[in-house]
Amino acid sequence: MFLGIKMIKKIVLSCLFCLISIPSFANSLLGWEELSAKAKTELKSENIDKKLFKQIISGKIVTVHRTVPSGKTGVHVAAFGIINGTTDLTYNVIEDCQKLKEFMPHFTSCKEQKPDTKLPDNEKWMENTLTFGFSLIKFDVSIVQHVSYNPPYKLSWDRVRGDMKVNEGYYRIIPLTKNKQLLVYDILSDVGRAVPGFIQSMLTEQDLPNVVKALQKRVEEKTIN
Repeated sequence: MFLGIKMIKKIVLSCLFCLISIPSFANSLLGWEELSAKAKTELKSENIDKKLFKQIISGKIVTVHRTVPSGKTGVHVAAFGIINGTTDLTYNVIEDCQKLKEFMPHFTSCKEQKPDTKLPDNEKWMENTLTFGFSLIKFDVSIVQHVSYNPPYKLSWDRVRGDMKVNEGYYRIIPLTKNKQLLVYDILSDVGRAVPGFIQSMLTEQDLPNVVKALQKRVEEKTIN
């Protein structure tokens, strides 16, 4: 039995739709040449060139070591990944500190603190607690951060006080299309002497991809629902 031309077209279109629904395949359809001039400029400002973009758009979460700023100590790293969702939704997921404990690795609590001086409306002091450990051994790290909110593209923070010597960084959202964002997670960290050294490795090496994966999953779940 031979299939009609209309039936063959229908099957082909159906298969193509299935492929496009797979993130790694869908991402790979977007090339450097298809990006807007603004997107390319923003990517270049994060030292993301055509070669690195190709790795990221393929679906990989890419981490890179960055130079520690003059006068600072610690380890400076960044992770890049693709978020399948709108800019606003991605930012709202990152900004909602109270719900981060539902999906973010090691995140256990978040509460606002009163600053020593009056802050602009888009800034707050937030105390975050992270829990690390293996099996029955647990170690809590608490830090008060000065957080700056710049919706819908950037959220940044710097250490005010707490268990770590240095903790600063940012999330940056670079729109590629309406429903596809490139997420930058940049962190400079120095745990100092009061915190076990393995936590430094977890914060700056192991957990960077996990944080991006958690945000990818959360945004995509919100998009479906």
